[in-house]
Amino acid sequence: MIRENYGNLIRHFHDLVLSYEVGAMKPDPAIYQAAIARGGVPGGGVLFIRTISREYVAAGRAQGIDAVQFESREQIEEAMRVSGD
Repeated sequence: MIRENYGNLIRHFHDLVLSYEVGAMKPDPAIYQAAIARGGVPGGGVLFIRTISREYVAAGRAQGIDAVQFESREQIEEAMRVSGD
């Protein structure tokens, strides 16, 4: 469903880590570790964006991931810029 409906958006990302593929759901550390492993970079090279649940953002940060709660397009663009540095 994500690939069908959001293909235009997700084309900007190198990979997707989906809970049903990993067999772990947020806030389980395993899903964040899967993102780090799949990215082949330290946690700081992974950007996790969440629309709701500050708990999931905090759990990502606890794993060393750059994690932000979605507030606006501009805020996400800035987070992507900073994460890319």
